[in-house]
Amino acid sequence: MLEDVVLVNINKDYLAKVQSTDVDNRLRRLELAASRHNVLNSPLYDGRDEEFRTRFTGSEGFIDAYYDREGVILSTSEKYKNITLPEHIENSLLNEYPDWMVDQTSYVVLYDKDKATEMTYKLLLKKGKESKKLKLDANGRSKS
Repeated sequence: MLEDVVLVNINKDYLAKVQSTDVDNRLRRLELAASRHNVLNSPLYDGRDEEFRTRFTGSEGFIDAYYDREGVILSTSEKYKNITLPEHIENSLLNEYPDWMVDQTSYVVLYDKDKATEMTYKLLLKKGKESKKLKLDANGRSKS
């Protein structure tokens, strides 16, 4: 008789720190792919003890993920362009910049398993011939 098999994503801590339900689904799918990547099955992995980097690329951006020899994500550097902004950030922009249009967006995530995760939205707003650059945290607050 076979025992029940329970599959566990060893990178669930990574997902818990970088994903939220209001982030563009294309980004979430790329992050999920990075979390499920099996380093041991990679033809480029040679069993070394040092960090092993793998790049995941999608139409919206990329993730450089660094794994240990067991496949645990140690850190990532993620950059995405022209993404759909979360609703709470769109609402905040409408309130603070009612006559401005969002012209460009980028989203940067810096994850380190032993540190706080940094998430930054970089926006270019336009109103006629005027333009304004903004950096916002994941909550929509201005970052300097």
